[in-house]
Amino acid sequence: MNRKLYQAAVVALMLTQMGVVMGLASPNLSDTDLGVVSDQDHLPVIITTALSYLFVLGRLFVAPQRFLTAIRSIGLLIPLMAYTVLSAVWSSAPDLTLRRSFFFLLSTLIAFILATDFDLLELMQLFAVASLIHMSICIVLLGVAPHMVYSPSDPHSLKGLTTHKNFFGLEIGMATLALFLVPLPRLKTLRIPFGLIAFALLCLSHSAGSLVATLLALATVPLQLVLRLPGKQRVPVVLAMGAALIGAGYWSLEHISLLPSLFAKDATLTGRTELWSLIVMAIKVHPLLGYGFDSFWQGLQGDSLTIIRSVGWLVPTAHNGYLDLLLSTGWVGVVLFVPFCVQTISRCLRFAAEEALSMPLSTRLFPLALLVFLLVYNLNESALLTRSGMPFMLWVAVSTSIALRLRSDTRQLRLQRRYYGLEPAHFESP
Repeated sequence: MNRKLYQAAVVALMLTQMGVVMGLASPNLSDTDLGVVSDQDHLPVIITTALSYLFVLGRLFVAPQRFLTAIRSIGLLIPLMAYTVLSAVWSSAPDLTLRRSFFFLLSTLIAFILATDFDLLELMQLFAVASLIHMSICIVLLGVAPHMVYSPSDPHSLKGLTTHKNFFGLEIGMATLALFLVPLPRLKTLRIPFGLIAFALLCLSHSAGSLVATLLALATVPLQLVLRLPGKQRVPVVLAMGAALIGAGYWSLEHISLLPSLFAKDATLTGRTELWSLIVMAIKVHPLLGYGFDSFWQGLQGDSLTIIRSVGWLVPTAHNGYLDLLLSTGWVGVVLFVPFCVQTISRCLRFAAEEALSMPLSTRLFPLALLVFLLVYNLNESALLTRSGMPFMLWVAVSTSIALRLRSDTRQLRLQRRYYGLEPAHFESP
């Protein structure tokens, strides 16, 4: 398979998942969350996604053993994947759960393949290229057709080629991290300018949740650098950072009523607090197993109708990834998800600290920054465990990629030690 063609197919897939294909093909699409329109048939998106998926899935027949190794390297995710399918047994909409869990498994499989075929640096460079294409189109349209990139319901908020400013904030927030931390081939000197442009577009989106998530994710960079210091140098810096964090927390508690206004939000977080209280009540109906994977939100049908009637607007998601996880899979799903999350955090920290890796330090700092971004973003929006879209696919791909790299480097280091006689090849019983 031609490598350049494969890379082009991956970039096309990423652009489709970002919503760029939909935005270009339907510039007058109504301003709504992508979760609403994703259930509608959109021929250009279907064609682009199908071709990209088939192109990537064709890699399974080249060396299937390599992909089995990738799946085993992230085995803690397998029980959760199986559970999403099993939830169709008790789902309130079994057919819907089976269909959506199939697409969830498919997108996860795509992430495994990408992590096997590309190392982290190359994978993030492809994501950065896709983001630059999206940003370039947005900048051009700002000059010639601004109505295509601004939100119809909020003329001051940039939504890019997505269908909502918050979804644009999600994509451009991840792009900001990638452009700041991942060097681009032949464009290394432009990394900071590109990152600043992405951050400016993020600010223009007026997506408060994405902005907060991006700032906190960027804050992990100096923290990871501090953790790399020798013990005696690290202690005073950690104490100073801890004191600053406690001070910021105390100020936040004393001025908690002012926090929403800092990000142009009202005290109810644009109606989310009322929505969340109703969702908590719905979770208590099926607390253990949930309503079935991704089957709760069906618009004016099913269980979501009661909540929509109560809040008075068409709710597409819980606007909180953790509440949506509870709705879909219950506490059993949470118990299955947490070990995978903890494993990923542990690997990110190890990956950043590993000196033997032949990879730029800034790139090694990227996985934890991305993970923090996604975990914080899901406090205000839903992109935690999705059947399609970039966030979870990128999470799985990055986690798998660093797992394979750490495993490969550990094996190579052991072979080198044996070769130079630094450790015995085996131990014999006395």
